[in-house]
Formats: sequence, C-alpha cells, structure tokens
Amino acid sequence: MRFFFHLSDDIFCMDEEGMELPDLATARAKAIESARSIMSAEIRNGKLPLADVITIANEKGTPMATVSFREALEMLR
Repeated sequence: MRFFFHLSDDIFCMDEEGMELPDLATARAKAIESARSIMSAEIRNGKLPLADVITIANEKGTPMATVSFREALEMLR
C-alpha cells in the first residue's frame, strides 16, 4: 500500500511521491522516524519544531493518522 507523508509546519508541504509500506503501523513508525530526523536537523539551527505535524494519507488522499513532533519526542521517554 502507498502512504503519503504530508508535513504541516508554518506551511503545508505535500508528499507527492509517497512510499510503499506493508501497513499503517509501519507508516506510523516511518513518520515518527522522519519527525525525529527533521527535529534533529532543526535543533542544529537553534529551533525545536514541536508544533509540526506529519499527516499520513492513503493513495486516495484520505488521512489515516497524524504524528505530532511533540508526540515523537515524548515517545523517547
């Protein structure tokens, strides 16, 4: 199944390519990994984008889940 990972920060960045993954749980794990990677890069620039969100959508564009950057950080505890 193809999942799309749309980033909402100060603007909405639509994922045009998507990624083939076996299920929503795997897509959610990928979104968490991506959020942490983005936060890591932003911390180097003196920012911590906790209000940003990744929306996971299916091939039809229907939102299936959201992962907030704050949630991705809190899961490290």
